[in-house]
Amino acid sequence: MSKKKGYSQGVEYSVPHLIQLKEKLKQRSDLRIIEPLGQNPSFIIRVKEQVSRNGGYWPTVWVVSPGGSGSSLLYDNLAPACTYSTLKSHSYYVKWKGKDCIMGAEDGGFMWEIKEGDKIIYLYAHPLNILLSFVKKIENDLESWFNGTHHYTELLCNTDESFMDTYLHKDILNLERHLDCWWRQRDFDILCVKYKYLHEHVDDMARFIEGSGRCEINFQLPPYKKRTTDWRIHPQKGLLLKTYASVIEKYEQKPDYELFIGDPLYKNVF
Repeated sequence: MSKKKGYSQGVEYSVPHLIQLKEKLKQRSDLRIIEPLGQNPSFIIRVKEQVSRNGGYWPTVWVVSPGGSGSSLLYDNLAPACTYSTLKSHSYYVKWKGKDCIMGAEDGGFMWEIKEGDKIIYLYAHPLNILLSFVKKIENDLESWFNGTHHYTELLCNTDESFMDTYLHKDILNLERHLDCWWRQRDFDILCVKYKYLHEHVDDMARFIEGSGRCEINFQLPPYKKRTTDWRIHPQKGLLLKTYASVIEKYEQKPDYELFIGDPLYKNVF
């Protein structure tokens, strides 16, 4: 029997047990099972009565970033307070068999379809601070780069190149591609927020998730803390500014936060 593990609602199970549980729950008329794409045991349970009570509005909320941009801070404080299933990702937007998709950063890295009504909160810090956060992470734990729970090599780079030998001369994290991928109009709702303004837009994020008053989301973030990484004092600042000039320019041209509505029915939410 396989000893691999799967997840449901954040609870860890053996894979055979989870598959059995999923099949059993599918027989219940009061539940709705939402599964990731492909053959895997992970799933999300939604109570149909609650879906009905919210007028059919029952989104999955995604907290997305390339890393080093406050996604863990937001996710850890939003998920316990949010009525809806809340997941985190560092992946790109993916079009697969005509479906809008995203890969989860936790619970096995499965691929999920972004369904109508789902909400994406996209966080992005200064590109060089993102980069230096990774430098610090890898210096502290090289194993996390290749085999960590966030699957950074799969979600960001898709490369076998040495990060430490490359990052000064090449955008190895594909930070520009990540920004281009998410900070734009799509067929679904996206709220983009710069990391340094995250605390200022807690109410905006809550209203974005609430869906024009269908529910009330109340959450707070701990007091703002100054970042431990600061590109402005890096000894290779000049080289970094040259290597990452294009993505820095795009980042600086973005507003503090920006809302993109994919479904015309929700254009009057804000």
